Amino acid sequence: MITKDYRDVLAAAREIVAKAPAEPDSLSTSGGWWRSWELGAAVASQLGIHDDYRDSFHGSNYDEHNRKRLDGQARRAFDALAAEGLLVKTGRGERTPSGSVLGSEAQYHTPAAHLLAVQAAADKAEADRIEAERWAGIYDTLAVEGFGEHILPVHNVTRSQARGSEITLDLEGWARLLSCLPFDAMAVSPAAAQWLREKQGVITDG
Repeated sequence: MITKDYRDVLAAAREIVAKAPAEPDSLSTSGGWWRSWELGAAVASQLGIHDDYRDSFHGSNYDEHNRKRLDGQARRAFDALAAEGLLVKTGRGERTPSGSVLGSEAQYHTPAAHLLAVQAAADKAEADRIEAERWAGIYDTLAVEGFGEHILPVHNVTRSQARGSEITLDLEGWARLLSCLPFDAMAVSPAAAQWLREKQGVITDG
């Protein structure tokens, strides 16, 4: 039986939030954030009726009705805690700390977890910026050396967007690049050297 009074649901939600670490070190669910679609199950576990909640997915229409009612009560309870300032809610159509825009779901963070998520997003953005600058430098070096027409983006972007993205070379480009390296390609890999020799004749036997 998963029919519960809202006051019990609110108390369970408050206990769930109280268990979250004051200073989370990761953004796992135990670290203080929840998605709206998982609140009913979390509250059911806190109330000791998780098995009944799980079984309701295969039960009668009445069981389904009660489960959906509990889901609604759980969302209402977390909304109430957000209104009290115990949680930070990101709702439908709003942007999460990671930068994604929510569709039909909502997310709830403790204030500490929200700050951690914001900092993690900022750190990732900075790391992405540095990586893009490094790829742009590689792109520019290859372009200056005459490899521009052989540059291919690794990810699903156009050639015009390749600068700053992860890149590779087409076969002809790799053949030309390997022929310029200061080592004996035949000694390193005879098979590769033979393939390149057949492909473009850019590596000699020395």
